Amino acid sequence: MVGAGLLMSERVTFTTSKLAPCYVAEAPCGSGMIVLNDAAARLAMPGDPIIVIAYTLFNEADDERFPLRIVPVEPDNRMLCG
Repeated sequence: MVGAGLLMSERVTFTTSKLAPCYVAEAPCGSGMIVLNDAAARLAMPGDPIIVIAYTLFNEADDERFPLRIVPVEPDNRMLCG
């Protein structure tokens, strides 16, 4: 959450093979947990690869203040270093 710059309760979209909206909820620090609740839970199974997408709209003047951020992770969802 911290490494990706996500905020508690921020709306994000995730995908396995279908896009679905959901919200960020805190998990124990360093746990690597990605938990899907409610209807989203029916779209993935434990071990499925998931892509989390957070985005916003802004004008060109803010473009340099908000660079694209891609956070590669290990199979256990811990951030890759380097």
